[in-house]
Amino acid sequence: MKIDFTKIIDLSIDLSADMVSWPGDPLFRTGQEYSIRNGDKANVLAIQSGSHSGTHIDAPYHCLSNGRTIDKINMTDLIGPCLVLQVRGLSITKKDLEGIRKGQYKRAIFKTENTKKRLLWKKKFDPDYVFLSLEAAKECISKGIKVIGIDYLSIEKYKSDGKVHDHLLKNGVIIIEGLDLRRVREKEYFLMAMPLKIRKGDGAPSRVVLADIKK
Repeated sequence: MKIDFTKIIDLSIDLSADMVSWPGDPLFRTGQEYSIRNGDKANVLAIQSGSHSGTHIDAPYHCLSNGRTIDKINMTDLIGPCLVLQVRGLSITKKDLEGIRKGQYKRAIFKTENTKKRLLWKKKFDPDYVFLSLEAAKECISKGIKVIGIDYLSIEKYKSDGKVHDHLLKNGVIIIEGLDLRRVREKEYFLMAMPLKIRKGDGAPSRVVLADIKK
């Protein structure tokens, strides 16, 4: 396997005050603390953010009181070969995973109608996004997938019972949400996902990129 690092695709959305956010979550804000234009020696921003702003990673502690925090997750899980899977439909189902053999992929990213509808670039939150069904979550675990990514702010249906998050995180699956998948297609890439190392954090904004793989 050869990785072409000259062809990096950035899946991270810009963190800004006007980006879409999960209802009720803290809003992302910045303030200019120091400014060269105002006579200071450097530019410095003050940043206020929730732990799940923009493109972000959920650690097990997000839903489990005794779960591993973001500063303790296994970073080797977040670096390596990854399948981008194109999905059509209102949800990701067990049937969508039929083509994946057990143990074939440790990482999977789902490109859904969320990308086609450009939901991440609409300022207003849309509750009718494509999500991962519980049956599909169980199938991912049975196939040995340890990292799952999706192209909107949650892997789970809006106002659901939380079972998808719980089931994935209890089984050690790391969740990546808010991915910009406009420039990727269905194939294997090399994933690199780097969350902010927040001590005892339940999640963190993250820089997530893909590189081409030459076989």
